[in-house]
Amino acid sequence: VVYVGNTCPWCHRVQLALALRRVPSNNVAPVPLLDEPERASRGGWAFDPQRGVADPLFGANDLREVYDRAAGNANQGYVGRCTAPLLVDRLSKRAISNDSAQIVRLISSASNSAASTSAEVDLLPADLVDSIDDTNLWTYELANACYRAGFATSQSAFERAVQDASAGLSRAEEVLERQRFLC
Repeated sequence: VVYVGNTCPWCHRVQLALALRRVPSNNVAPVPLLDEPERASRGGWAFDPQRGVADPLFGANDLREVYDRAAGNANQGYVGRCTAPLLVDRLSKRAISNDSAQIVRLISSASNSAASTSAEVDLLPADLVDSIDDTNLWTYELANACYRAGFATSQSAFERAVQDASAGLSRAEEVLERQRFLC
């Protein structure tokens, strides 16, 4: 399963990869998260079975509880930021990755027998790997700058984030003036 929040650009990346590769939910099931920091014990991602948003693996109340259980050290709990997306093995109930780029690579490299009747989308063509890696680096910085601007707690932090976002958008414009896609 992969835990994803609708308001998160890194989660969107994973959801797009699942859709483009036509990965059936019995292979990788997206588990929605609610962006409710007042209910979550750490971070902002929570579940609410009353609203149809429940954790299918652990019956957790929030993503921190999923991290605690999926990390395998229930006595100590997980130490660190509880971020989405989070890919967890359904059978072992252990965390695999919380890095969206790595999760997309795993999705891209997985064989998808359910999609064998239609053309599979190659999300990582061999001739574009270097370009994709480079693009991932700077578009991550762009998305992160937007995220930082939205959660800035001071004017100076907001201004730094906006400056970084503007630089990223300028780079995107420069690339798209020369070619149809970013890479």
